[in-house]
Amino acid sequence: MAGRALVIGAGAAGIQAAWGLSNSGASVLLVEKGINLGGNLSHNKYLFPKREEAFKLLNARYEDLVKDPNFKLLFHTDVKGLAGNNADFEATLRTLPTCVNGKCTKCGECVGVCPSEFVDPESLGLKQRKAVHHHEGIPGAYAIERSRCPAGCKECVSACKAGAIELDDKQREFKEKVNTVIVATGIVPYDLRLLSELGYGRSPNIITGLEFEILYRPHGPTGGEIVRPSDGQKPAAVAILTCIGSRDEKHNPYCCQVGCMNALNQAYTIKEQLGADADVFVCYTDIRAHGKYYEEFFREVRGKQVKFIRGKPSEVFVEADGTLSFDIFDTATHKLLKLRPDMIVLEPALVNGAPELAKTLGIALDAEGYFSTDKDYSSPVMSNVGGIFIAGTAAGPRDVVNAMAHATLVSFAASKYMKQNGLR
Repeated sequence: MAGRALVIGAGAAGIQAAWGLSNSGASVLLVEKGINLGGNLSHNKYLFPKREEAFKLLNARYEDLVKDPNFKLLFHTDVKGLAGNNADFEATLRTLPTCVNGKCTKCGECVGVCPSEFVDPESLGLKQRKAVHHHEGIPGAYAIERSRCPAGCKECVSACKAGAIELDDKQREFKEKVNTVIVATGIVPYDLRLLSELGYGRSPNIITGLEFEILYRPHGPTGGEIVRPSDGQKPAAVAILTCIGSRDEKHNPYCCQVGCMNALNQAYTIKEQLGADADVFVCYTDIRAHGKYYEEFFREVRGKQVKFIRGKPSEVFVEADGTLSFDIFDTATHKLLKLRPDMIVLEPALVNGAPELAKTLGIALDAEGYFSTDKDYSSPVMSNVGGIFIAGTAAGPRDVVNAMAHATLVSFAASKYMKQNGLR
C-alpha cells in the first residue's frame, strides 16, 4: 500500500515537496488557500542571482506533477483540523467557493459582460478589476467575488457557453485520510504600518519589495513598466531600503535572509529598464551576499553605477505635494546625506505566513514565530509531532534555492517515515 501525504501550501517549497513525494511513489494531496501556484514566487519575474524566469521553474514542476494520477490539487482550500497520529491522520479541509467549475474553457466572455468594476487591491491602485476575475499564474483560473456582484445580476451565466458558472456555489467541508503532513505555508512581509516613521501607507510611492515585483511583472498593473504609482511617470531616482523591521530588537531581531539580494535584484531591474540616467540608491545595514554566485551578482550590480549607502534613515518625510525626502548618515564615508527620491522601496522583515495553523495541527512555534524544527538538529525538517514535517520558509527565512533544497529533504524524510510505518 502506497502512503498518502498532505502538503499544505503550493509555493516553491510545497510544489518541490509534492514533486519529491510523487517521484518516490507516494500519493500526494496538495492544498493551496489561493487560486494559483507559487505563493510569493508567483509575483517574481526574475530570480537572483542568475536572473532565471520564475514562471519557467514553477511550470516545469507543475507539468511533472499533473502527469501523476496519484496527485491531487485543491485550490481555495485550507485546513480546519487534524486528528490522529502514527501515520494515520484525518484532515478536515474547507474549500471556499469560486463559483466557476471545471468546465471553464478560459474564454474570458464572463469578464467582458461583468458590470461590476473596482480598484484591484493587488495593483497598488493602478488597475481596475471586475467581480469576475482571471487570476494570472499557474495554472491560471477564473473566480467570482460574489460580494461584488450587483443584486440579481446573472450576465456572466448567460455569457458562459460552457456552463461553468455556478453563482450558488457554497463552501464545502470534508475529511481526507493521510499518512503524513508537510507544512509549506511560507512567509509574508512584516506589517510596515508598525514602522510609521518610514512613510509606508502615507504615500503611494513608498512600496514594499513584494509590491515592486507585482508592479513590474509582465501581467501586472503597468504591463511590466516601472512607474510611480501616484502618477504613472517613470521615476528619475529610486531609493531601496533594506532591513526594515528586521535585525531590529523592537520588531524582529533576526535577518530576513533575502532582503539584500532582493534589493540588488530590483536595483538591477531598474537600471536595466530605466537606463543609466536613473539614480538608484541601496541603503543597507550590511550586504549579505552569502550564496552561490551572490557575491558575483553584487559586483555586477555595483558595475551598473548603483549607489550604495551604509545606513538607515531615521524618518521619511512626505510633503504636501507628495515629495519624498530623508536624511541618512553614511557610515562608510562619515557623511550626512539628504535624498529626494521619486519612489522608495522597502525590503521588510519576513514572518510566518500562517502561525495560526500551529494550533490547528497541534505543533509548536519557535522563538521567532516560525514552525519549530528544533526537535532534532540532525534532521531540521521535523515538527514536535511525529509524521508532521516543516518545509521551506515555514521553518524560517531562506532564499528560493535553499527553500526548495529544504523541501527536497522534507520529501525524503516524509517518504522514509511512511515506509517505517509499513507504507511502501
